[in-house]
Order: sequence, then C-alpha cells, then structure tokens
Amino acid sequence: MKSKKNRFFPLFITQCLNAFNDNAFKNSLILIITYESLSAYGLNTKEIISVATFLFTLPYLMFSSYAGNLTDRTSKDKLARTIKFLEIFIMALSIYAIPSRNVTLFIVLLFFMGMQSTFFSPVKLSMLPELVSEKNLLKANGIFSMGTFFSILFGTAVGGILVKSFSDNSAYIGVALTFFSILGYLSSLRIPHLKAQNTKTNTDNSILTCLKNAFSNNTIKYAVIFSSWLWFAGIYYLSTLPLIIKNYFFMDETISTLYMAVFSIGIAIGSLVSSKVSKNFSISKCIFTGILGMTLFHIIGSSLIQKPDIIQNSYGGIEAFLNNQKAIFLLITISIVSIFGGMFIVPLQTLVQLTADPKECARMISALNIFQAIALLSSSALLFILYRIGLDTHEHYYVLIILYLLVCITILPKLKYLNHQK
Repeated sequence: MKSKKNRFFPLFITQCLNAFNDNAFKNSLILIITYESLSAYGLNTKEIISVATFLFTLPYLMFSSYAGNLTDRTSKDKLARTIKFLEIFIMALSIYAIPSRNVTLFIVLLFFMGMQSTFFSPVKLSMLPELVSEKNLLKANGIFSMGTFFSILFGTAVGGILVKSFSDNSAYIGVALTFFSILGYLSSLRIPHLKAQNTKTNTDNSILTCLKNAFSNNTIKYAVIFSSWLWFAGIYYLSTLPLIIKNYFFMDETISTLYMAVFSIGIAIGSLVSSKVSKNFSISKCIFTGILGMTLFHIIGSSLIQKPDIIQNSYGGIEAFLNNQKAIFLLITISIVSIFGGMFIVPLQTLVQLTADPKECARMISALNIFQAIALLSSSALLFILYRIGLDTHEHYYVLIILYLLVCITILPKLKYLNHQK
C-alpha cells in the first residue's frame, strides 16, 4: 500500500470531505428540527425526523443499481469529479433553505444529498481495489472507514457548532456547507485516472437483477445481507440519541452532538482494530465478535435509559452531563457498541471487494448499497411505526434487543461462507 500511497490519498481525502459535509448538513437540519420543534403535514417533530431520514435513504434503493452499472462502464475518477461538482449546487441551495425553516425544502435537499451519496458510493468502494493491492485491501478498508467515521464525527460536531453559532444568521450555515463541498471537488481533481472496467456492461438496471447477480455467490450474498445490520442499528441510534438526551436527560445540543460524535469515533476505532483481529484470527471470527459485542453492550445501554419522573423545561450542558452518572455510563456503552460495529462492518465490506470480479465490482457494491438502503428504510419505518403506536423512545431500545438476538442466531451458521478463499 505504501507504493500506492499517492494514488490512494486523494480518494481518501475526497471521501472524508464527502462524509464530513453529508453529516454536517444532516445534523444541522436534525438539530434545528428537534430543538425548534418544527412540524409539517400534521406530523410532529419526532415523525418529521423519521420521514426526513427515510427520504435521505430512499435514493439508495431507487438508484443504486443504475449507479453500479454506470460506474463499471465509466472512468471512475471522472464520475467522482462530476458527482462532487453537482454537490456544490445542492449545498448552495441550503443558503436559502436553512434560514427559511421550510421543512419541505429541508426534505428535498436531504433527498438530493442522498442521491449524490448513492452515486458516489460504488465509485469510491470499487475504486479502492484498483488503487491498493489485494493483501493490503483489508487494512486499506480499515483506514478508509476510520477516516470516514472520523469525518462523520467532525461533520456531526461542526453541524452542532454551526447551529449554535449562527442561530440568528443561519444562512452562514449554508455558506459553510457550500465551502466544504468546493473543497471536496478540488480534492477529487487529484484522483488518478482509471480506465472503465467494462464498457459493455449489462444495461439492465433493475434492483432484482442487481441482487440476483450478487447473490449467485454465497460469500457476497451473506456479506451483503449481514452488513446491513450496522446501518439499521446505526440510523436508529443517530435518530433517537438527540431525543433521549433532550427528553430523558434534559441536556442541550452540545451533549447530543457529543453522543453522536462518540458513536462515530467508536466505529473508526473498530475499523482499524478489525484488520488486526482478522489477521491474527480470521475474518469470520472478527465478524462474529463484532455482532456479539454490539448485542451485549446495547443491552447494558438500554438498561440505563429510563423515563423521567419529572419533566424539566431547561436543558443543561457539559456541567449537567458530568453530574449525571447514567448519562456518562450510557456514553461509554454507546462508544463500545460502535467499536464492535466497526469490527463487524469492515471485514464484510472487504469480502465483497475481494470476491467480486473487477469487471462488476461496482455492481456488487451497489447490491451492498441496496441492502443497506433496505435496512435504513426499514429502520426509519420502524421508528415511525413505534412512535405512532405510542412507544416511548427508551422502549424502542428494548425492541432492538430482540432484533440483535435474532441477528446473532441467524449469522452463526453462515460464518463458514464469510472468509476469503484464495
């Protein structure tokens, strides 16, 4: 990987800036909606957040198959630059949308940002095996994921800082986001030229065809299916943690941002750890250790969230957090869940890249994205339904315990497929 460092680095920086901007934008909108109690279409704040999350994810389901086909038959570096250029215009619209507090515009922009991420995902992940040798691919994925989730961390944090700093002049939030998009485009100009892998790729862009091709190989099939769990659980945490911090612990945006940031740090750490564990033991053992650790510490964390007896009308900051033992322990358990999450997801993603034919690697990544989209949409739908039937946020975490246990039981007999066969 050292000999190809200069080829890998521009893609790494471009992806980091992409993840940073996505999450700065998304977290800014979630915090504005949450703390200003915005509503629309007869939906309350919690329901608006679940709908917004749903629509951010919907493009992954709608366009992933087409994005994979396009990526396999196109020069990936040129496609990356085109996508990053279009992102600048999307972010420029936020300069007007954010000060307007127009929920419809928020949702439209989230949809478009989800669309650009849908097209960028198969580009970046199928490009990685072309820039890094096979023996270093797991390590490279660990570094790539680490950078991505640290970028999510900084983007999440900056989103909170922007909302707090420019509450009276929120157009500056959009200006900052547009600036970050420009940086992402400039970094994409340094990505080395790569030839299209398959100019005669099948033009059938249906989801079913994409999944059928991916599922013809058991290793890819089970890697695709099980990797979706992290995204199902992750979106649930990121959607509910601000509500838990506000409504259960009575703390402000700073503490909400802290929790979401720590979740990202944990996955970044777990991503690096995964390459070590997989090397010393096996990929399948790393995967199963990851899901067991996530399950155990989710159960511990759920026991720390209890409905308050007294409702407070004011929200504390760092001092209130430091004086609340349960809040501190919850932060620790959430961080450990995410560390095991990083150990779980990176080997699964790497297995898809290692197993796929280079001529159709982007399409296999698209299958990964389609299943992740199904998981994200299912998570958002479950969030919406559980709120609609009257469950409080802490009760959602009990439902997740059942789902965690089902995943553990299901994955165990399939571990024999989750190793790379040389």
